[in-house]
Amino acid sequence: MNFIKGTEVVCGALLLAGVAVPLALVALTPVLVNIVLFHVYLTPPKDAVSAFVFLALHLFLVWRYRTYYKPFFTVRAAPA
Repeated sequence: MNFIKGTEVVCGALLLAGVAVPLALVALTPVLVNIVLFHVYLTPPKDAVSAFVFLALHLFLVWRYRTYYKPFFTVRAAPA
């Protein structure tokens, strides 16, 4: 549990500082998916609202930084 909290704190600091934002978003994605699924399946519907707000903000940032993710979807990559 300490590793997850440490990841959240470090990635949050990177996001606030504007340093390595694409890396921070990639590292936070599994944590956010876990939070959303927890709230969808194990809590009352009114408690899931904040999870979806965080999901929307995360997707907004991923969309804004989408040019940094394009190389990951290269079909025929050649070594440098």
